[in-house]
Amino acid sequence: MKRIILFSIGICALIGSSALAGDYKGVVPAPKPTVECPFGTGWYVALEGGANVYQDVATSRDFNFSNGDNVRISRDENIGGFGGIKVGYVFGTGTFRPTIEEDLFYNGINTDIHVKLNNVEVAHGSNLINSGAFMTNF
Repeated sequence: MKRIILFSIGICALIGSSALAGDYKGVVPAPKPTVECPFGTGWYVALEGGANVYQDVATSRDFNFSNGDNVRISRDENIGGFGGIKVGYVFGTGTFRPTIEEDLFYNGINTDIHVKLNNVEVAHGSNLINSGAFMTNF
């Protein structure tokens, strides 16, 4: 029954949209540029940055020992940040335009680790993981 209703609604929508279309007039095409490629040749610089809202460092682990002790190691991920800069140059004005680019990128993540023995915290540590990338793209 649902298929018949959905099919009927779809057919009505198609018929209604074609009936409302009326007399269609095409859009006037944009004028041709005076130069083959009037933009995009030369130097460019880009800045990028933001927050790492979710980082999946790892999951928690439980260790059960024969004497009844339970050890739980859990890791927490906090909000980190990233940022970078790109500098490049575009050659030529044709369809194929070679480019050379240098990309400098930084990523930082705060992490915490908790070690519990029988649900009592016995150790806690904090760490800042920093990484950087220096890439040259052609």
